[in-house]
Amino acid sequence: MKKLLISTLFLFLTITLFSQANRSEFNLGLRQINIEQEQSTLGLTKGEYKNLKGSPYVNEKFVLSKIYKGKEVTFNDIHLRYNAFSDEIEIRNSEINSKITYGALIKNSKQTIKIFNTTYVFVSYENSNIKGNYFEVLSEQKLFDLYKKTTVKFYQPVEAKTSYDKNKPAEFKHFHTYYLVDKKKSFNELPSNKNKLLKVLSKENKKVKDFAKKNKLNLDKDKDLIRLVSYYNSLQ
Repeated sequence: MKKLLISTLFLFLTITLFSQANRSEFNLGLRQINIEQEQSTLGLTKGEYKNLKGSPYVNEKFVLSKIYKGKEVTFNDIHLRYNAFSDEIEIRNSEINSKITYGALIKNSKQTIKIFNTTYVFVSYENSNIKGNYFEVLSEQKLFDLYKKTTVKFYQPVEAKTSYDKNKPAEFKHFHTYYLVDKKKSFNELPSNKNKLLKVLSKENKKVKDFAKKNKLNLDKDKDLIRLVSYYNSLQ
């Protein structure tokens, strides 16, 4: 799994917070984010930055969230958002000297983060958190869970080469990959093509393809893919 990085100016501090019940603790990495520096970090002029399309975030605004360790809530009512470009979950901290500071959660595979109604888990790779990634848990089933990975790529602006062309502004584009994950945390990437996907899931039982056709499932939609994977689990 490829780790996406963004080169920004970081100021890292480690702080320890306790849950409301004071029963467990977890760490947050606190870093100062200077929004004004984002323009130069991306190598854009003021005009290019103003016309920038898309967003590095899955959820642009900070929303009320929870952090779990197992089934226990370790921290409640904190404001989080997921930056898919840098693969970080950012936290909005309290005001310091009339300025709001922002932090990033230390990546921990033992935690589950629920940003409003969206659940994220961090999965290390080759026993390394540096190589790991956050995944959205779309569905948890008896044999195979369904995970979604959102990656964001940044594209520099492109100037028109001829009078027939148009200038293309800088842009963040979102891409999605889906995985079947067994209880041993083995990942099986699902094909993005609908026919190939159905072929993979129908190897063990042709009923899967019939189910998708009968129910007119649109496998480009998360809710229909969740439904198909749920049915696939029921046949195992």
